[in-house]
Formats: sequence, structure tokens, C-alpha cells
Amino acid sequence: MEGVLCAIGIRRTLELMCKDKNATGDNLYSQLSDLSNKGVLPPILSNMATVLRKLGNEAAHGTADEQFSKEIIDSMIKFTQVILDYVYQLPDEITKIQKHLSKSFED
Repeated sequence: MEGVLCAIGIRRTLELMCKDKNATGDNLYSQLSDLSNKGVLPPILSNMATVLRKLGNEAAHGTADEQFSKEIIDSMIKFTQVILDYVYQLPDEITKIQKHLSKSFED
């Protein structure tokens, strides 16, 4: 049961990310597609987010508790962290590096 709840929580995390990034669309699938079209998510992460969305749907509406083993949940958590790092942390890191490099050329 814990795996099912975690999978639902991961899906909710993606929903909140979409809301925070002003994704448009009537459902999570279209919102993730919108973020991909806007370049917020690259195709490989968009595809993984879609897999996470589907697993979250299965957790919320399915009956296969055994599908959400510790290994599956661990992988879902890792992929979610990669997506969140890409969307929230990487842009700031790139900006810091660009500023640092620009200052190096000004001297």
C-alpha cells in the first residue's frame, strides 16, 4: 500500500510542478506536453514524466498493489528528482556559470 501512496504522491508532485510553471491544458498529460513544447522539459524527461503520470494513474485507479515494489518506487523517486532538478536547479546553475564566465572575459 505504501508504494501506491508514493506513486500517487509523485503524480501530485508533477501536477504541482506544472501549475508552478504555468502549464496549460485540461489534464496532466496535456500540461506535461505543454511544458515540453515550451522547452521547460526536454523530450527525454517529458517521456519519463509521462511514464510517472501513467504509474500514478494506475496507483490511483488500479488494483495491482504488487506492481509498486520498492525497486519501482525507488526508480520513480529518482526520476522525479531528476525532473525537478532540471526544471528548478539547473537553470540557476547555468545562469551562475554564465555570469562567472562573462566576468572572466570582462577583466
